[in-house]
Amino acid sequence: MRLEFEKNGYESISLRDSVYLTIREAILNGKYPPNKRLREIPLAEELGVSRTPVREAIKRLAEEHLVVIMPKCGAKVADYSDKDVADALAVRLVIENMAVKLAARYMTKDQVIELRDINNEMEEALKDKALAKITEADKRFHSSICAGANNQVLQKTMAMLDAEVLRYRVDYIKGIEDYMQLIKEHKELIDAIDARDEEKAEELMSRHIENQKKKVLEALESEKE
Repeated sequence: MRLEFEKNGYESISLRDSVYLTIREAILNGKYPPNKRLREIPLAEELGVSRTPVREAIKRLAEEHLVVIMPKCGAKVADYSDKDVADALAVRLVIENMAVKLAARYMTKDQVIELRDINNEMEEALKDKALAKITEADKRFHSSICAGANNQVLQKTMAMLDAEVLRYRVDYIKGIEDYMQLIKEHKELIDAIDARDEEKAEELMSRHIENQKKKVLEALESEKE
């Protein structure tokens, strides 16, 4: 697989950030799976850059716990355990429950329309079986809810958690039926937000996150059998 950051929409930022974002995206979308070795020279050749921005990107990704640097052995994509998944999703549950309650209180009509548009994008992408587009739209859906909560600290916390959660979802939530259920749950969430029903929105979000947690943990357990 060849990485090409020029085609990823990163042309307007620095070379250093372009390389970092390209490798990060490859990890988050599953192109670079857990335990894959990240060798500076091959990566630099693929991207058509020197080793320096690649080395810097790997260091930054290690700080995000997406990469593990092994002394004298190079680097690899970080693996994760059942506990890592459970811990990340437990925190996500708290954060998103708070976000959706505040969104039901503060979201404007235009922001609600944006949520519906994003969910419609997911439906169209599902028809084309464009699962990568669905994953990207799902991330925007939840980010938009956080933005509508009118709380900057909440947004920053969710952004920090995004990388952890996205990796698990990409690896283990892949089936068409899974995404159909995801879209259905989104529609229910939007309706509750639009109705300013904070309690209902929180109840639906809890169920939404718990359903994803169950699917991911079941998939992890089946891999051990």
